[in-house]
Amino acid sequence: VSLSSHMFCLLFDVVVAVQKQAMFRDDDVQELAGRAPPLAVGTHVGTAPADACLLARNLLRDLRKVIRWQLSPDDRPLGGRFRIEEVSGLRSGSEDPYALFDSLVGRSGDEFLSEVFGRKWTLTRGGIPKVCFSVEDCLELLNALMPDVHARKRSKYKEVHDLLIETSRDVVRGDAELFEDVAMNFVSASMIRTLGSSTDKITNHSQIAEFLHGRKLACSDTLATHGEGWTFYLNLVHRANAQMRSLHHSLWALFGLSGGFNAYLTPPQAQGLRLHEKICDVVLTPGDVLYLPAGVPHLAQSSGEASSLHLAVSVYRGFFTAAGVLAAWLELSGCRLAERLTEADIDRIEARRHRLSDLGGPWDRVNQLPAAPFSIAVLRAFDSTDLPTGADRAVAADLVATARSLIGQLYESGDVDDEDVAEKMQVLLSLPGHEQVSALMRAIFSTREYRWVSHYAIHQPKELRTDTAEVDLLPPGLCLKRRPDTSALFSGNGKLYLNGYRISNLPQGALPALRFCMGMHSGAAGRSFFFSDIPGPEEVAQAVVQILLEFEGLEQVPERPPAL
Repeated sequence: VSLSSHMFCLLFDVVVAVQKQAMFRDDDVQELAGRAPPLAVGTHVGTAPADACLLARNLLRDLRKVIRWQLSPDDRPLGGRFRIEEVSGLRSGSEDPYALFDSLVGRSGDEFLSEVFGRKWTLTRGGIPKVCFSVEDCLELLNALMPDVHARKRSKYKEVHDLLIETSRDVVRGDAELFEDVAMNFVSASMIRTLGSSTDKITNHSQIAEFLHGRKLACSDTLATHGEGWTFYLNLVHRANAQMRSLHHSLWALFGLSGGFNAYLTPPQAQGLRLHEKICDVVLTPGDVLYLPAGVPHLAQSSGEASSLHLAVSVYRGFFTAAGVLAAWLELSGCRLAERLTEADIDRIEARRHRLSDLGGPWDRVNQLPAAPFSIAVLRAFDSTDLPTGADRAVAADLVATARSLIGQLYESGDVDDEDVAEKMQVLLSLPGHEQVSALMRAIFSTREYRWVSHYAIHQPKELRTDTAEVDLLPPGLCLKRRPDTSALFSGNGKLYLNGYRISNLPQGALPALRFCMGMHSGAAGRSFFFSDIPGPEEVAQAVVQILLEFEGLEQVPERPPAL
């Protein structure tokens, strides 16, 4: 895949992006071979054999075929193990994140999650919407970098982050003092350049600002002539404009998995990073969408005569893989759902997750979402009662099977800590089935609450665009619907988590109305409904709807057709 001028690359999982002529060096091949990770091979997943170098060369040979095939559609020599599935993008002008994602991957979201996500490669032709972020926009952000000001904002940002994580403070509309001093177009910048076998990196903002000041880079041409082959990397650049912030929030609402946008700006015929792999999940689109599961070694080089800009949109699933959920189950067994997780709890869970994750490769079930797409349904659910029929049992059954497969490996390691984990796992597996399901759901929803707060402490609450005036009496015929880009969770301690805002001053008896309005799989289940359909006392429903309209959990829609 050539990274050409004015092509934007949205990423989800990890990418293999190579230049047009596929110029791989022997040291790149040797480095890949030395790692010998499991290699995703299209619809087949295998493990590198002893002669990993030969397999790596075969992989690169087939990648060259893929590139030639993309350049010459009539000649598609893609037979064999390294086939990449091609689908057409489903163009959609809708702001609905589900429709948007379907257009990105060329299939329904549920089909992607159950058959592709984390498992195989897929290429979508023409799936990406227009993104208002150009080479000139990126350079303008870089040229405006003031290191001292940026450092002060990052320091304040950390204070806000710690405040939201460590306390139960509510974030309410108008709480501007929390965020007014931390507004940044990106969190950090760096410069990366690979020349031959050497890779240089500059992360000091003062040095970056000095480099930019002396060269006055303003467009693709000046970057090509005066950029000296450096790739500029901007971390969490979705903060730069409203469209990218909205797209970022929509994808978070869709998956229930956190992530962010990073920008890579590269002069022509240049390479930033050497062959590498990322742990987080990403999707790459230079006009098309190339999806690869996490863990695939990859590199990118710009081609053509113009500079290349691409956006990497990461979606990190590690906390909710089988390893992550089993770690939470092991550490939280016996805890009540209402207990809020602490940093110490998370540290123990993460240490356990990393150990369990090491027992398998990136494509093994221990590092996959359990029983996808059921696990995504759990991550979208308003609370533990808002699940598709059988979803909790399907996820639990997958996790129990994974746990049984790990016990032998833990014992065989000879490590005392591993043996303790295996013994504790056996105790949990001896519980009656309904107790296993209940405990696993408590672990997932407790982790979800912590990660929800953490996501917004990093990315800040959704910008509320609607200015809803309070109405004394809502008419029974008012037609409402859950907004498709809503992220909502009801916590074990009785708080409503909505689009980055924690709301605790709820009217007494509000839960039935909240569950009906915000339910993804129960209640209104995302469909339109009349105000009169909301269960409970009318005055409670009135108060609940006012809150949900104010914080953009609900939207008013035209009256639903009689057939509905």
